[in-house]
Amino acid sequence: MIRDVTPRLSLPLIAAQQAQKHVTHNEALRDLDALVQATVKSRTRSEPPDSPQEGDCYIVAGSATGDWAGQENAIAEFRNGGWVFHAPASGWLVFVEDEAAFFFFDGTTWQSLTAAIAAALTFLKLGVNTTADNTNRLAVKSDAVLFSHDDVTPGSGDVRFTVNKKSAGNTASLLFQDNWSGRAEIGLTGDDNFRFKVSADGADWHEGIVIDAATGRVAFPSGGVREVLYANRTYYVDPVGGDDGNDGLSWATAFRTINAALRACYRIDSNGYAVRIMLADGVHDAFYLDRRIVGDARLEIIGNATAPGNVIIQGRGYHVARFGGGAKATLRHLKLETANNWSLINIEDASSLHIDGVIFGDALNRSHIEARSNSRLVVIGNYTVAGSAKSHLNFRSGSTFTAAAKTVTVTGTPHFSDAFAMFGHGASYDCWRMTWQGAATGKRYYIFYNATCNGGRADHFPGDIPGNTHLGGQYSW
Repeated sequence: MIRDVTPRLSLPLIAAQQAQKHVTHNEALRDLDALVQATVKSRTRSEPPDSPQEGDCYIVAGSATGDWAGQENAIAEFRNGGWVFHAPASGWLVFVEDEAAFFFFDGTTWQSLTAAIAAALTFLKLGVNTTADNTNRLAVKSDAVLFSHDDVTPGSGDVRFTVNKKSAGNTASLLFQDNWSGRAEIGLTGDDNFRFKVSADGADWHEGIVIDAATGRVAFPSGGVREVLYANRTYYVDPVGGDDGNDGLSWATAFRTINAALRACYRIDSNGYAVRIMLADGVHDAFYLDRRIVGDARLEIIGNATAPGNVIIQGRGYHVARFGGGAKATLRHLKLETANNWSLINIEDASSLHIDGVIFGDALNRSHIEARSNSRLVVIGNYTVAGSAKSHLNFRSGSTFTAAAKTVTVTGTPHFSDAFAMFGHGASYDCWRMTWQGAATGKRYYIFYNATCNGGRADHFPGDIPGNTHLGGQYSW
């Protein structure tokens, strides 16, 4: 069967013995001119333009009107003062001038070639010189990878690499490995704070820097640079459930020992804010605070206000609670005891200690409280003496015991083999309306070497043997 048009572009064919063959030939050339390397002015018009030029072409948009009515999706060509319409076939490609983009006909509508290519290039996995998998959907094996700005787009010069996570509890990070074992990681790991951490084996990780997402403040959890506080700080110690590898900032991440909490305190600048160590019920190891907290905070070590006897600090070879190096501290609501030859509290090197709600157990061959080298003990709350010792108070070398309107309860008639209160070498007892309530055995006081004590009366201190002074010691009545 002989057709009068070509099967694809519908170009007119010259019939056998046709007159005016040039007309048909020229018509075919005009169609070719319109459809080969096809270009249209626009694809968004539904009506003909007012002043078209010869050869202008348009893709007819939906709801066409006027001379274009019923020609939706066709290519309208202005020819010889009228409109010629070319019905597109699937796969036709046209350049649209006002969008500077190519569109193709999919058999139903015109589609963006750029969008189609982009969709085709959305790979589920992509491996460059290696194999991608369901976890590493993009995998690149190369000695170097370059990300550079776009040299083509005018005005572009920025480069941004985005790592997005689903929620605050997830991770968005950059991981550095050695033979597939993690060694360093930076990013958002488990929250929205920006963290820098390292590992020697890929299992145990140590945080070097943490930048707080809410404030931008920088902390150095592993030390090296001192953390400056901008709020009160509390550390927690649990002798049963704690771990000295924790951060100590909650009961769930408590330290095991008081000394670990003290090391954390040494790494901060209190900046005028309060610093506390909270102790869980149980038996705690002895500790040594050997310096003043930077920022001049008075460190509070606090037990159980309701049942102080549930929080026990116990010595195992040295003083139970030792304070030196000009330390400033407060002990509250806990019990001190020891089975060795050292004191329950030792204060030295011009340190300052406040006590409140403390229970003093047995000290056996030493004192409950020793103070020397111009140190100071201040009683800020009532406390209890429940155990025996060589002396309850043993103050030397310019140290002072200070209290005002406080009551100390002595229980169980403890024995003090040297004296209940001993002050020597310029030490002093400076109290007002101080009440010692209860009975004890042993000498009441011994004041010597120019020390002073304003006891007020001979039986001010507990004991069943009168006190005495020696070598310039003064006891005021």
